[in-house]
Amino acid sequence: MLVRVEIIANRSVEEDLLEQFSLQSIDYRTVISPVHGVGECGPCLGDNIWPEENSYILLFVDEKTADIIGEIATTIREQHRGTGLSCFISRSGVTEL
Repeated sequence: MLVRVEIIANRSVEEDLLEQFSLQSIDYRTVISPVHGVGECGPCLGDNIWPEENSYILLFVDEKTADIIGEIATTIREQHRGTGLSCFISRSGVTEL
């Protein structure tokens, strides 16, 4: 059964996330960038007033890989305090058709 993992992160940490995924052979993902919104770290709207932008990363992986992704996200969040990074893991199960 697949687990859905969603990451919304400041674009400044996107490269760090993708590099760590590659090191762990987590190769299948969808990256949508830029993404605009307002989160705990404030607005990221890509305009003259709020120039920051986010990335949205979507993955469907097995349980073990979801745990690895969670650890990667936690480590990068700690390394870049004050930079927005949220990781959501939905373990309700996804079936590929």
